[in-house]
Amino acid sequence: MVACELLPHSIQTHLQQVYAGFLILHRSGRVRLSQRVVHERAPRTGPQHLREAPDYQLRVTLDGSIALNYDVHDSWEIDEERLAGVDMYFKRSYAPERVSSLRPELRAKVRPLGLNYAVFPDGVDPFGFARGLRLARGAHRVVEAARAIGLTDAFAFTPRVSAMSAPPDHERALRVLFMVRSFDPHDVPDRSDEKIDERLAINEARAECIRALRSELGERFYGGFVHTPHAVRHYPQLLVPEASRGTKGRYIDLLRSFPICVATTGIHGSIGWKFAEYVAFSKAIVSEPLRYQATGDLAAGRNYLEFSSVDECVASIARLIQDRELCSHLMANNAAYYQRYLRPDALVWNTIEVALAR
Repeated sequence: MVACELLPHSIQTHLQQVYAGFLILHRSGRVRLSQRVVHERAPRTGPQHLREAPDYQLRVTLDGSIALNYDVHDSWEIDEERLAGVDMYFKRSYAPERVSSLRPELRAKVRPLGLNYAVFPDGVDPFGFARGLRLARGAHRVVEAARAIGLTDAFAFTPRVSAMSAPPDHERALRVLFMVRSFDPHDVPDRSDEKIDERLAINEARAECIRALRSELGERFYGGFVHTPHAVRHYPQLLVPEASRGTKGRYIDLLRSFPICVATTGIHGSIGWKFAEYVAFSKAIVSEPLRYQATGDLAAGRNYLEFSSVDECVASIARLIQDRELCSHLMANNAAYYQRYLRPDALVWNTIEVALAR
């Protein structure tokens, strides 16, 4: 049994997948989990998009001697100060070409973490309860603590492990889902021109896909922009037909009914939560090229069909609708990938094995 001490300083939702994985391993007896909540007060400097990056980090110690860092931030940038102070650094948005620019002794520590999505453990989580009380502020403290012991589930959907995966449904009619958010490029006053342009480009790429899929697929397609203030102002004709579908619980219910799902690139080039959710629910995925490296054997043609233009997106979907065997093949591969690499306990255990082997 591996002794694992969590040293959390953040309750960012991005980290919940890792927290859930450690708790599940603890319950199964594969690790012995302990936790020491810490408070980091490092000054927030640097580019706007990296000021909150420290909140997306988690340090863990294995067997009292091996220091790990989990970095689930959307962007490719690596915190070199944290990297220097640990034995292994697991990076969500892992860019090999960026890692190769590090000094050799640092480069060898960095490994891909894998796909990321919001998922909480089932049942009572005493470690999450302690994090909520110690790290949340104001009324949010009560909400976080209550969610950790299941008190919020009766009136608010929580994406728990048992609700966030499903085996392939090979018999369901082949319909296509693409629900996305638009990003407000100007919601932060000092965002760089580069990052403003990035958000504008993401919005337009998503809008083009929605227009084309509605036109080409008709009733086979459901999707559009979620009803946020920005989307309502800028894309009123491209909104999801029902505003209520934008809630997490309603969206997950909808997701279960669509075998084919479309994924586009997220902010900072990230692989979005939707892609990971599609894998967890064993969907046939049509996706823009992935800019970062995941773990395991995830690959175009094996887990998803790749597109670089709207025409290619439509053509890939048409191919899946016409070739149910190919569609089923992608679905089965994603179900297997989920079990080996994405399920929270599998994702975390894989990192522990890498660290112990090193």
